Amino acid sequence: MRRRFPGWYAARVDRSRLEQRRRIDTLLRGGGTARTLAPSRFDELQARGFARAAEYRYDDFSSAVRAGERLRRLAALLPGLTAPHTVLEVSCGDGMVGALLQLAGHDTTLSDMRDWRGKAALGLPFVGWDVDHPFPDGERRFDLVLSYNAAEHWADPRAALERLLGLCRPGGHVVLDFGPLFNSPWGLHAWSVGFPYPQFLFPREFVEARVASLGVQDLGASSATLQPTNGCSLASFRALWPRLPADVVALHEDRDYRYLGFVEEFADCFRGRGLTLDEITVNSIEIVLRAR
Repeated sequence: MRRRFPGWYAARVDRSRLEQRRRIDTLLRGGGTARTLAPSRFDELQARGFARAAEYRYDDFSSAVRAGERLRRLAALLPGLTAPHTVLEVSCGDGMVGALLQLAGHDTTLSDMRDWRGKAALGLPFVGWDVDHPFPDGERRFDLVLSYNAAEHWADPRAALERLLGLCRPGGHVVLDFGPLFNSPWGLHAWSVGFPYPQFLFPREFVEARVASLGVQDLGASSATLQPTNGCSLASFRALWPRLPADVVALHEDRDYRYLGFVEEFADCFRGRGLTLDEITVNSIEIVLRAR
């Protein structure tokens, strides 16, 4: 049976959460010099077992479920997707989204820096491509360009996005859904570290050394190093959208407020970094751009 709380209690909880967010925004905007914790604190925090989103799995079934969820969201964002489109999926990974789009009647091309597509995507055209360089065929021929969980890794997001928009026919769309952003709880992509915000609590070199000893599962493989991230702030992405040769059709920022008590506990690690409440809680961005 679902437990119901009196209205006064829910209002009190809402006020408490709002007050906490105001306190944290104030402390972040205040002055001071950021500190880091003693290395001995790492194992203590690692033992706490913080809840976080489930890690991606790359077996065929998990890839298909994830791709289906993305396709349902894409259909909601672009109602006209029922008509055949020419599609480019950038940083396609397992390629399952592209495979489902091809199955639905779209002419789909996949691209990534290396080819690690799943079996369902092996029959689709594939272009080996690093978005930090020009596309091998720069013709404006795509109605839709997609990318999932990649823009936080691109060395120069503005240049990369201008390339993607340049591959679209006028009126075509670029759809990005990416995160976690660098300043968010899991923004370092240090998946073997079991607590949030290690990028602020400890020196980067120390965290990298611990990741090397712990190992990390990422992109369906084991590694001793972190994925490169561009370190771009939320503010830099917000400033980027109006500078692009495109119109913003839809924009959604997903927030994660679960770790604000942790931020208060270690406030000295967050002060003086130019952070805001939005910076440390906006976890991912979904945006639809229409090419001009």
